[in-house]
Amino acid sequence: MGSKKHVLWVVPAVSVWTLAVVGCSMPTGPSGAALTAAGATTGIGGSVVQASSGSPEDFANRGWECRNSPVPGRVVCSHPNQGFPAVPPPEDRPATYQLRAWQDGAFAGNIVLIRPDLYHNQPCDSTGDPYIFRPVIGYYECLHTVGQ
Repeated sequence: MGSKKHVLWVVPAVSVWTLAVVGCSMPTGPSGAALTAAGATTGIGGSVVQASSGSPEDFANRGWECRNSPVPGRVVCSHPNQGFPAVPPPEDRPATYQLRAWQDGAFAGNIVLIRPDLYHNQPCDSTGDPYIFRPVIGYYECLHTVGQ
């Protein structure tokens, strides 16, 4: 019998979102290429790794759900089968949401929403400021802007 090698994976400070998507198939972007955990999304406290090509319409044509945001001039898109936070927020809601955002027609970045019980005053990487609490949906929000 041959000896078995055991592989120990050391994972430095990964986010809950990263752990959730590693090993899962990801939806495709407008180019049809599979989006990867590193190239498509940010982790909690991460920065935008890849700028989005395409428009909300392109994403909607690929199965993403897009809608106008309460923020004037902003359109946000949710991954296929993820949806948006429910109003009013139910008790058994997801820990986080990842959304893509366009401001006045230009890609602005990725929005990370974190449930209040998981938010511990960590700064938004793009601004260094605390996340913004959105009481209507019951989540803390950070917009990870392109290049930040």
